[in-house]
Order: sequence, then structure tokens, then C-alpha cells
Amino acid sequence: MTGHRVFRSHAATVVAASARSGYEEFTETFQLRLWLTGWVVRLVFQVLFFSLAGKYVEGDRLVTFILIGNVLGVIALEGSAIAPAAVTERYFGVLGLLVGTPGNHVLSVFARPSMRIVMGSCSSALVFLVLILVLDVPVPWPGSLAVFPILVVVSVTCYCYGCFVAAVVYRFSFLEPGSVNIAYLSVVLFAGVNVPVSFWPWPVRVMSDFLPVTHGLRAVRAIIAGALGTAVLAQIFFELLVGAAWIAVAYILLARWIDRDRRAGRIDLG
Repeated sequence: MTGHRVFRSHAATVVAASARSGYEEFTETFQLRLWLTGWVVRLVFQVLFFSLAGKYVEGDRLVTFILIGNVLGVIALEGSAIAPAAVTERYFGVLGLLVGTPGNHVLSVFARPSMRIVMGSCSSALVFLVLILVLDVPVPWPGSLAVFPILVVVSVTCYCYGCFVAAVVYRFSFLEPGSVNIAYLSVVLFAGVNVPVSFWPWPVRVMSDFLPVTHGLRAVRAIIAGALGTAVLAQIFFELLVGAAWIAVAYILLARWIDRDRRAGRIDLG
């Protein structure tokens, strides 16, 4: 029909609207007091446990190594929590509505849990501040302030990694019960959180370069050791590159699998 135009939302509009809807859902259950006295306290004790274990094994040097590693491990935990996102949208009937709209439904699914970026950044920053004071960890001043932007960068890359896991869980729903733990522990084991990457055999070391946290952790440890400059910037660049790769693969896979289910007429079937 002449003169008929199909309205399609721009990607930025879709992302902004979906992120806002996710934020509104999040604020319905989030309570600042419970977050500070429950979740953050739990994370502090988790990181403290591993740090003190390091002190018992080797002393203060290992305390700093494990403390910094587990602070970024907190971010990996927040990012991995996105894993059930796509399948959850399907179970609750939201995905069918998204697919029927003119906007980009894949971007919408991925944007809705984007509050995890904020939560990962805030949680890790608080844990870092509390424990460097409690354990009296020597940090360079004011150079250590550069740690906080890196925490945000790592939160973004872990979010991208979580989106990839969400796409896989959408296709293989039997993985959902253990998806968060599998995604989180894979990073904690192989990205250098508690064990140096050099400990692992060569194939695992290569794989670790493609995980989130690995390069961001190297950058943070370099800053704590007093180093600033191109080496740190290079690690930040590699961290962002890793995140971009994860979200690109996640987008391709989820778009393909959703389109397949739509053509088969089973988009609303969990």
C-alpha cells in the first residue's frame, strides 16, 4: 500500500526504554538498607575469608593479591547473575510481546538487566574501600583512584559475558539451574582471581585472555603496585575488546535462536 510506513524504533531508543523498564522492576524489590547490611556485608566477608587465608599461607603479599582478585570477582558474580535473563523473559511471556513490537527485541532483552553494571561497580567499590582499611593494605595515592573507573569497565565486560551466557541458557534451558555458578566460577578459576594465570597450562592461559576480568585485574594490580601508563591503558583496551566480543557473539546467537523459535511458532513455550 502506498503511503504506508512501518514504524521502527532506533536501537538507542530501545536500549534506553528497556533499561528504564528493568530499572523500574529492580526498584520494586531493591532496598538500600538491606543491600548494605545484607549483600554488601556478605561480599565483604567472602573477600575477607580468602584474603585472610592468603595471609595464613604466604603473608601480606598474597593478601593483597587475593584481595584485589576477589574484589573483581564480586563483579563477575554480579555479571553472571544475568545468565537466566532471556529464558526468564520467555517463561513470563515478555519475550513474545517484545518479538511482536517493531523494536529490536534482542537489544531489549539484553538491556533490561543492565542495572547489574551499576550494582557490580558499586558493590566492588565498597568492598575495596572497606577491606583496604580493615586489612591496612598499602595503596598508592592518588594513583589508586584510577582503580574505580576500571571497576566500571570490568562491570561492563562482565555484563557482556553474562549476556552471552543468557543466550546459551535460552537455547539450552537445562543449564539454567547451574548457569550462574558455572559462569562465575569459570572466571574465578581461570582469570587470575585467586591463582595466577601463569599457574595453568598453556591452553588454559590462552583461554583466560578471552575471559572478562583477566585484563582488568592485571590493570588494577599494576596500579596498586604503583604503575601507571601505557601498560595499564593497554590492559583496559583489551578488557573492553573482550567485552565487545562476548556481546557480539551473544547478539548473533540469541537473534538466530529467537528467529528460529518465532518461525516455528514456539516463542512462548518455555
